[in-house]
Amino acid sequence: MTVNTTKGKTPRPKTSGSKSQDAPRLTRVGVKEFRDKATQLLAQATPFAVERHGKVIGFYTPLGTSPEQQDRVVQAATRLDHTMSRVADELGLSLDELEDLLVREAQ
Repeated sequence: MTVNTTKGKTPRPKTSGSKSQDAPRLTRVGVKEFRDKATQLLAQATPFAVERHGKVIGFYTPLGTSPEQQDRVVQAATRLDHTMSRVADELGLSLDELEDLLVREAQ
C-alpha cells in the first residue's frame, strides 16, 4: 500500500482486500517513501507502518500533544510489551517469533 502525500491533500491509502469493513486501515509506506516524505507523514499525526520489501519493519504512533496523552500512550506501550512477553512465553515462542506471527496475520 502506498500513500499520496501531496501538499494540501489528505492521503488515501491504496489497499487490496479487507478483513472487515469496520476495521480502521493502517496506512503503510515504504522505507524510501518514508525517507523522502517523512516531514509530511509526521505532520499528519496519524499512525502508519513502515515497510521494507513488503514486510512491516516499524510503526509510527503519534503521542499527542498534552502530557496526559503522552503518559497514557507510554503506559499503554508498557502494558503491551509486558502482555506480548507473557503471551510469547505461554506459547513457547520468542518475542520476535510472536511479532512475526502477528504481522503475518495483520497482512
